[in-house]
This record gives sequence, structure tokens and C-alpha cells, in this order.
Amino acid sequence: MNLESIKMLVMLQVFIDSGLGKRNEPISPEIDNSVEFLKGLPVKGRCLKSWFLRMAIDKTPEYIRISEALRRMEAYSMVSFLLQEGGSGEKLQSLSARYGVSTCHFRRLFRSGLGSSPKSSLKDWQLAKAVLAVIEDRQTITEAAMLHGYASSSHFSNAVRQSLGLSLTHLFDNSTDKKDLM
Repeated sequence: MNLESIKMLVMLQVFIDSGLGKRNEPISPEIDNSVEFLKGLPVKGRCLKSWFLRMAIDKTPEYIRISEALRRMEAYSMVSFLLQEGGSGEKLQSLSARYGVSTCHFRRLFRSGLGSSPKSSLKDWQLAKAVLAVIEDRQTITEAAMLHGYASSSHFSNAVRQSLGLSLTHLFDNSTDKKDLM
């Protein structure tokens, strides 16, 4: 397994743990062989996500070993922290201070651990949470936009169009209660 695959599994594991309400404890600073263990896994390519999710659903012993290794990685700690703390539109400077490092070092750690910037990841997660609020919580588009840090429903709509290539209207075309979403 390559590093890109490991980064993807780290984020997936954080989202699984968050969805199950599992409290993400900070990692201990001990050195372990998590990365070497994960690199030695035989699965690669397109089937990686489905393989991992299938094991997570079945709670296989192999999934438990892999998830424990993922949770010991710094990237897991950072994603957990940002997912829990970064949803309120708070500046990266104050988030990094609460994490205990400088803003520059926080960006460097995040990019090396996950391959993207914390700001772009936060924006993606903000958008995902807002869209899910409309779909799952049956919030109106305006309510979801305001609750998830968008200046207006138009700002939210533009973010959806830019990220997904679809308008909100097109995204929710299959909804039977489309009028309730507007």
C-alpha cells in the first residue's frame, strides 16, 4: 500500500469513528511502526475503499488491527481535531495554537500527513456537512447555509456548483419534497 492510500484510509477511519460517535483520543508521542505495517498490506487501487469499508462493517480482526494503526498516526489526530474543532469558521491561527503548534508547522504537518492544505479540507468538510444537513436533517438550504458558516444561501449554492459541478436544484432534483428544501 502506498502513502496516498494510507492518507485516504486515515481520513476514512476518522469519518467512521466520528459517525459512530467514537471519541478520538489524542495519540501518544511514542514511535511505532504503523506506517510500515500499513505499507505492507496487500490491497491497492480501486478496491481499497470498498475492502476497508467491508471490513469495518464486519468488524473483522484485520480491520481492528488496521484501524488501531491508523489511529496512532499524527494525521489521524490532526483530522480528528479539525473535524471536531474546525467547523465554526475559526481562523487557522487559533486552531493551530489550540493544537499546540505554530500555524506554519500546522500547515506543514497537515500537508505531509494528508497531502492537502487544512483550509481546503475544512472547506470541503464544511460543504459536505451543509449538504448532508439538507439531505439528512431536512434543513432548508438557507438554514444549512447559515448553520455551516456560509454568508448566504447564494454563497452555499456557488460552493456546491464549484465543487460538484451541479447546481443545488439539479442536486436535489430527485427529492420528492423539493419545495421543502428551498
